[in-house]
Amino acid sequence: MSTDLALINQDFTADEIVKVMEKMSDVVSKARIVALRGTALEDWTDQGGKPYLTISGSNKVKNIFGVSVSDSSWEKTMMEDDNGKYYIISFSANFTWKLGSTTMTGTCSSRDKFFGKDKLMQDVDFTNVLKKAETNCYGRGIKALLGLTNLTWDSLQGITEFGRDKVTTVAYRDKAVVTDDMKTKQAELHSLIMTKANNVADEAKKILVEMTEFVGSDGNKVAGKQEISKLSEKQLDICIRKMKEGK
Repeated sequence: MSTDLALINQDFTADEIVKVMEKMSDVVSKARIVALRGTALEDWTDQGGKPYLTISGSNKVKNIFGVSVSDSSWEKTMMEDDNGKYYIISFSANFTWKLGSTTMTGTCSSRDKFFGKDKLMQDVDFTNVLKKAETNCYGRGIKALLGLTNLTWDSLQGITEFGRDKVTTVAYRDKAVVTDDMKTKQAELHSLIMTKANNVADEAKKILVEMTEFVGSDGNKVAGKQEISKLSEKQLDICIRKMKEGK
């Protein structure tokens, strides 16, 4: 949950600041409980053994706390791999409530399973992709602002009137699940690499390969990745950091 440090008077002593922060933390914890109790069974699913608050639940929480949304914008990033061209929409917005604010980005690809993974880019309705990116942004932003991320079923015990055995379970057929966070990081890394490569595709691929190759435990060089979509979330984080550090 994001809290606004501007609420703390700059003339406060260290002890006064600690007391204010403790009070704010207490308010935030109580607000989190109120937020969770404001949701219903149909607002939750089980994804990978963890509770997931759907957009319907996020909107209920948004209305309870009067969360405002501003400065929304979107960006379309073109990408290409062995299967052809596609694009990722990144939708960003600022979320604010009385105790703070946060900026969040949600993404959606023209290859999203919801629209038909094997459809050609031109056969996917752009407005639907944009709308889903916006929905993902809202869901992530509201949950981040109010401390509703990284929840477990144990943490919900005693707060909600239902548990894992009551909600719908979302099962994934694919072994590797690409989360919305990963899609956002893929788009960010692609933008960073293309900027460095002056938008030259071959040069961009060369940068990615060189950045992801390494020497294995046997002393032999392991070839780097040629596609961003093949990177794990940990690899995405490492590559984004390297790009920002100019390595």
